[in-house]
Amino acid sequence: MKRRLARLVLIGVVLLGGTASGSAADARCVVASPADGPAPLEVTFTSTCAGASWHWDFGDGVGADTRTVAHIYAGGTWTATLTVTQADGSQTTGTAVVTAEGIVLVGPRRGDFGRRAAFRGKVVSEGAGAAVTLTAAGRPVARAAVTADGRFAVSTRLRVPGPYRVTSGSLVSNATNLLLRPRLELRIDGKAALGEHATLRASVTPASAGVVTLQTRRNDAAPARVRRAGSASASLDTALPGSYHVRAQLTPAPGWLPVHTTRTYTLAAPQLTLGSSGAAVRALEQRLLAQRYALSRTDTVFGEDTLDAVYAFQKVHDLPRTGSVDARLWTELARADVPGAQVTGDAIEVNKTRQVLYVVRHGETQLVVPVSTGATGNTPLGEFHVYRKVPGFDWVLYFPSYFLRGFAVHGYPSVPPYPASHGCVRIPMWVAQRVYGLIPPGSRIVVHL
Repeated sequence: MKRRLARLVLIGVVLLGGTASGSAADARCVVASPADGPAPLEVTFTSTCAGASWHWDFGDGVGADTRTVAHIYAGGTWTATLTVTQADGSQTTGTAVVTAEGIVLVGPRRGDFGRRAAFRGKVVSEGAGAAVTLTAAGRPVARAAVTADGRFAVSTRLRVPGPYRVTSGSLVSNATNLLLRPRLELRIDGKAALGEHATLRASVTPASAGVVTLQTRRNDAAPARVRRAGSASASLDTALPGSYHVRAQLTPAPGWLPVHTTRTYTLAAPQLTLGSSGAAVRALEQRLLAQRYALSRTDTVFGEDTLDAVYAFQKVHDLPRTGSVDARLWTELARADVPGAQVTGDAIEVNKTRQVLYVVRHGETQLVVPVSTGATGNTPLGEFHVYRKVPGFDWVLYFPSYFLRGFAVHGYPSVPPYPASHGCVRIPMWVAQRVYGLIPPGSRIVVHL
């Protein structure tokens, strides 16, 4: 296309005193050079008309306020408008048409990874090709035909962020810098249930989209965070009931949009009693063991030893002595710690009010055992020392450690959660030998209310 000076289209309206006037000289107020050429096209605009001020509207959303100005056009046909204002406030307007040979591309600014998106535009050139090629980050991704008037529409599945351009022969369009929203997935491997093994996993697709932060928070506790490029994982603490709030968030790489997802996992507080079984029983036993309550072992069966440990816990924390586990016990178990001893040094401490025995070493509780003292309250109070021990049965007393006359700490088949003995300190049969081994001759026995 031959270059030419832009023709002036003079509107010539003088806004003064309600009259309009113009002249042939006014028709030549706008000079555009060059008026056509390949995009990007730099055009110099000059007003040949004098005035107090000048305002240019280049037709592509950009303006300027000076008599002479240069402006760069993308491909397309554009109309530039000049407004000349005189000192008396009267105005004269004129226009010039500029043709920049090239391709005008219009496309979305945002999209979702893996979804299709449509681009459209127009080829402005006498020698336009019959098709355009859409490129993403410099690589061809789709082709489309061009209509007789130069228009086209092309779509592609979004895999990378911008810039997106179209080419036709030697022509290249403007760039559409499309931002992509990646896919962020949050899942759990395993079972989100009390005592079960569960792993939280957060991943972004594609992995190059940024860094994933996985945040977990139990109830109102401080959150724990894990950050990884592309994916992150963390074990879900299933040792105690409660609600776990999980948030996965992406810090995006250039060209990608930030995304996040949240989820709440609730670990119920199951009712447990003698004979119950499952992972929740093991979680209960592990928590009791951590707080020094005596157990023969940790497993998935709520047996006699679990029952005795639950009794001991309920006694220490002034809970109803039911031997069963309810929501209240789970709550107390979550915030409890190792019971504190009332004696110093090494001793066997018997608390008649709570009906428990503490094995104390260096003033710290090492073992908590449920007991049953004298039904009539006749178990003596005070500090004593073990003077006799029997490794086995001594009449009906199993592995007794005597501390005063016939009073002893010993195993017995019946250890209810209340005082029921003839005066001795009864402990369960299954733990009797263990406690016996922790009470060497001469050991201090401290009995108090």
